[in-house]
Amino acid sequence: MSGIKLNAGFVLVFALVTLLTTGSATLHAQRAWLMAPDSAFRDHQALIDVYGEGFYRSNALDNGFLNKMLFGGFIDPTLRNRQQDRMGDQLRMGAGYQSGVRFILMGDSVFHNGDWGWQGNVSFHGHAEIAAPRDLFNLVFEGNSPEYLGSSADLSNTWIDYMSYQKVGVGVFHKPTLSGFTMSVVNGQDFERFEVIEGDLFTSESGDSLALMYHGHWMRSDTAARGMGSGSGIGAALDGRLNIPLKEDKGFVSLSLHNIGFVRWNEASIDQRADSLFSFTGVQVNELIDEDGDGLPSFEDSLYYVSTRGEMTRWLPGWATASLLHTLGERQFFEVAMTFRTVPAFLPELRVGYFRTWPSRTILGAMVHYGGYGGVRVGVSAEKWIGRHWFAALQIEDVYGPLSERGLGAAAAVRITYMLDRHVE
Repeated sequence: MSGIKLNAGFVLVFALVTLLTTGSATLHAQRAWLMAPDSAFRDHQALIDVYGEGFYRSNALDNGFLNKMLFGGFIDPTLRNRQQDRMGDQLRMGAGYQSGVRFILMGDSVFHNGDWGWQGNVSFHGHAEIAAPRDLFNLVFEGNSPEYLGSSADLSNTWIDYMSYQKVGVGVFHKPTLSGFTMSVVNGQDFERFEVIEGDLFTSESGDSLALMYHGHWMRSDTAARGMGSGSGIGAALDGRLNIPLKEDKGFVSLSLHNIGFVRWNEASIDQRADSLFSFTGVQVNELIDEDGDGLPSFEDSLYYVSTRGEMTRWLPGWATASLLHTLGERQFFEVAMTFRTVPAFLPELRVGYFRTWPSRTILGAMVHYGGYGGVRVGVSAEKWIGRHWFAALQIEDVYGPLSERGLGAAAAVRITYMLDRHVE
């Protein structure tokens, strides 16, 4: 029963996050728009596209472990060992959301060129990731026991990164291929980054002394200007897609860029940097009870850091995808794609999918993903035209993840499109 409760809790939290954000690649979208034989998108005056996506993924920490971290529970040695066995040399985790509204004007032209139309977008984004060496996990959950760490723990290449921002953009697209681009103004809401470039914790064999060598920094945006709609930075971003038709209408080769840009954070941003050695050699009891003393232990050294305030520029957590959509018959097609992100914890991700269209104006698909923040996962998707004016799509990237405490994450995306008829005089 406890396993069912934990899994239900994880699914509930993930569903709430997805709904509250109205939501992390946009349904790898435009499959139906490009490949469906009875697609009616181009026959309308305009499209209003509402979408939302959310994801969490790890290469080691499973849903059962995270449920106990979030909701409480005993993390026994069996559960800890399960995480350690998957981890390898480094723990990697990522989470994020994006949601928005896109406007696509099929009926209008761009500078009297009927093959081109205008498009615009308002969207909300958040992205977080963690990377840490195996030694840090052992230090947190096992302590500085020589059984797990020896005499030294390597804490180098550890970072925690978070950024949230909003975008308002306008652009153009090519109606026959749905290629196009959008330039956006970015409102930087807030960010934080903690990074240990080099770090080492030494423990003496007798356990009476510690030495921490640390080189890294902690950066954050202006805390007085945080909150949805407010911001402490301004920037710009490019989103674009190039769809290249194959011969004999066999499909498309697609190249896309998402969130390629930057934010210039204001002068109240903080950057604290440290490069020093902290030593601890135990506490003398008489130092705590001596009436002539200050009641505090003395340290050989103290952790020293330099704090500066000022403007700083940070890149957005963008990504690029290359994909092939190819027919397998009259109503079947497949997809092969590779995705690359401009963030260090994300490995190149391979996606392979099979899709079939049905006479009821429905497309069903199954996909296999490998890489990114985790390993292999299997997903499903459904896309359907509802009447003349509505199109809906749902994608679940990892079917197994939310159903089992051994799953390594969850991801879902939803899209609803309303199509306005052309005006007939």
